[in-house]
Amino acid sequence: MGRHPFAGVPKSEALLENLPPLEECIQKYQFVYSRKGGIDYKPPPHSLPLSTLPDNVAALFEQAFLTTNRPTASQWYRELGTIQFQKCRWGHVFYRNLTECPWCRIWFSGGHNFFIVRGTFESGSSYIGELEKILEELKRVTFLSLRDKVFTSLELYAPVTFSLPSIKQIVIPECQPTPFPPVPRFRKGYIVDWLIFWFSILLFLWPTPITILVGITGIVISIRGISRGTENPDYVKEIENRKSRQNIIYSEIQQFLKNFKTAQDRQVSQVYRLRAQFYNEVKAEWLRGESEFKSTLSTLQADTANLLKRYRELPSIRREMRLKKMESSQKEEFLASIRLNQYKIPQIGPVRAQRLAGYGVFTALDVKKMGYIPGLGAGYYSLLGWV
Repeated sequence: MGRHPFAGVPKSEALLENLPPLEECIQKYQFVYSRKGGIDYKPPPHSLPLSTLPDNVAALFEQAFLTTNRPTASQWYRELGTIQFQKCRWGHVFYRNLTECPWCRIWFSGGHNFFIVRGTFESGSSYIGELEKILEELKRVTFLSLRDKVFTSLELYAPVTFSLPSIKQIVIPECQPTPFPPVPRFRKGYIVDWLIFWFSILLFLWPTPITILVGITGIVISIRGISRGTENPDYVKEIENRKSRQNIIYSEIQQFLKNFKTAQDRQVSQVYRLRAQFYNEVKAEWLRGESEFKSTLSTLQADTANLLKRYRELPSIRREMRLKKMESSQKEEFLASIRLNQYKIPQIGPVRAQRLAGYGVFTALDVKKMGYIPGLGAGYYSLLGWV
């Protein structure tokens, strides 16, 4: 590709200051593209390395420039015929086993576009129709129907409510007590109280201080006993207890129901509170999702509309780019045809010309694309003026 096989960039400062002539580099087999060691130079910038070729073809290049036993035309023809190719998106042809196009790498890094590819593109009318269809479908997308269904189901949701019967509606069953014990005619000790009473009266017939004291005491004790009557007090107490048992049970049930209703009201209140909290959380999350959905949908619609607009403008953009590319290609082809060794350029002598060759600068186009080259000095600006 217009590069000298023995002209490269020196690896050491010593060679940079005192470059040997190309003849000496040829005699010492300083093939700058070699994959082997012992070479004092490296390939110029934006050049094609041997690693972009199959090993068998790269070996022929090394045999040709590193030995005296050069390959024959038949060997070249046979090995070159075994290469399998692929194409990149720009139409460049290169070795199938490579993961990237070497010509694009040179081109995109500032080197030459060695093969001017004039690709053809589809008119894109079918793509425009598809984009218009997609845009219409996006405009019909809505979030409201689904949101309304969710909110309605949440509002209809309610916990089970409890209704307690009133106390008056509760029928308390009557008690069925055990039979009463038989009623005694006289309570136990009733006759004894009367005997003590009459005995104490008789003591007053023999009045002495002792008999009088004993008689008064007996009368008091007996009267207290007699005043209790003939009924059994335990029997009377049992009757009173059984009469009030129904009221007691009724009161206990009433208190139980009251406590139960209080606890129930507390649980119902908690269920309503949890329900309201759940509803508010779901509604807030849904509204947030609706906002994000609308924002994303709006962005998508705008991007699709913009893409459709740009796609419709593609024909005019292609025409404009084609005109610019034609002008640029013509200029590059013209500059590439102007070689440095055909002109006398001020401050560019044989030494600087050889230095330029080491960096792959042979034409006016190379000068326009070249970067910094050590040792040119004022010749750098002279070259730019010449271009």
